[in-house]
Amino acid sequence: MQIINIGLIGPGNIARRVARGIELAKNARLAAVGSRNIARAKEFASEFGAKAYLNDDLLKDGNIDAIYLAIPNAYHYEYIKKALLANKHVICEKPLVVTSSQCEELFALAFSRNLILMEAMKSDFLPLTYKVREMLASGNYGKLLYLDGKYSSVTSGKPGSWVFDEKTGGGLRDVGIYPISYCNLLANSKIKKTMTITKDSDQGLDLLGQSVMLYENGVLATCTSGLELNTVNAIHIYTDRGYFYIRDFWKTGKGQFVHNDGTIEEIECEMANDFKYEVEHFASCIIEGLKESPIASYEATMEIIKVFEGRR
Repeated sequence: MQIINIGLIGPGNIARRVARGIELAKNARLAAVGSRNIARAKEFASEFGAKAYLNDDLLKDGNIDAIYLAIPNAYHYEYIKKALLANKHVICEKPLVVTSSQCEELFALAFSRNLILMEAMKSDFLPLTYKVREMLASGNYGKLLYLDGKYSSVTSGKPGSWVFDEKTGGGLRDVGIYPISYCNLLANSKIKKTMTITKDSDQGLDLLGQSVMLYENGVLATCTSGLELNTVNAIHIYTDRGYFYIRDFWKTGKGQFVHNDGTIEEIECEMANDFKYEVEHFASCIIEGLKESPIASYEATMEIIKVFEGRR
């Protein structure tokens, strides 16, 4: 089996979970770690038997096939472009970029160089997510009508972190992106109308907000997100025969379908690591020579940005 050598740039808070996900992936290997601080890169890399580099030096390693960017949002555009110009496939933590023009430019660059560019939207690649999509597609669980997703947490960022950067951070881009992407995926239709209303700080940071999306196929979705309160972080997926309920939908293997007669059908799938499955998908796209991910595609990323740019 072909193995994709991945270089991880940004050994920060979530990076160890990302690294473990790469280790568990059947078709990928963590080959190198990059940081602005070489001592930090060496310390992190030693845990995983990987090489250590300064960020830009990692991009020069010809044995690295792809880059996983786990860096603050403000640096995504710069390092995606650098990596693509170094002929590396790129998977970048959400949000990929913050404007539609940046998204258009970077995907055009990736396509022109026959490279995969993919947003690391882990929730969309979990075995449970695939299972729910299969159940909906079967027709046995009714017609999809409405989705309601919530993800808000006061622990999603500490003062001074990128989360509180009003230009590239905020509740929508930090945690709100998960229910938005999940609803877009399950609705399986382009957004016809969208509006996002936010409660902002004096500096313009969205502290709490709700997005509404009406899809071309008639499905309606609402997504609530923020940084100043803890909600019950879950998604409800309503059909004319009942509803799916999934708590912590971006990192779980368990859910249920509640039938209209009140009976509950439990759903359980493998859940080894929340980053493993997106990495396997990304590596498979490279191995198969695809132009882009069929799930985290250019169009899918633009649909997410469409919601961000509908903020009022």
